[in-house]
Amino acid sequence: MIQLSDIKQNIFLKRDLISNKGIIGIVSNDKGLIICESFEHPTKCIPYGRYECVRDFTGKYRFWKILNVPGRTAIEFHIGNYITDTVGCILLAQDRAFMRNDKTNQIELSITPSAKVFKKIIDKKLFDDRFVLNVVS
Repeated sequence: MIQLSDIKQNIFLKRDLISNKGIIGIVSNDKGLIICESFEHPTKCIPYGRYECVRDFTGKYRFWKILNVPGRTAIEFHIGNYITDTVGCILLAQDRAFMRNDKTNQIELSITPSAKVFKKIIDKKLFDDRFVLNVVS
């Protein structure tokens, strides 16, 4: 079994906007380079801590799985812009914004553009196939 200390890359998620409308954070590497922003459901976010993440080639979204989240399964990084796009996974995008959600027809806290960030992360290999996610306050 691989230990977290054996994994080379560390990615940090620092939550900096916490509200009942969503949790937005900054995702950076171990050199302090900001990669993107994150968006989580306010009542279903993963606990602070360290998690092994692995590239996923078979799951629903096929980006990265976040393993060993207490009491949870099938937690992933994936594309999305609104809180309605996640039930506990972490969405990634470039910027935070207030935009109209077509599903609710309301102006909501959101992140955008999500798909472009995943393309950048994959094309520039900003995440290794296996890394440690450090969720910090």
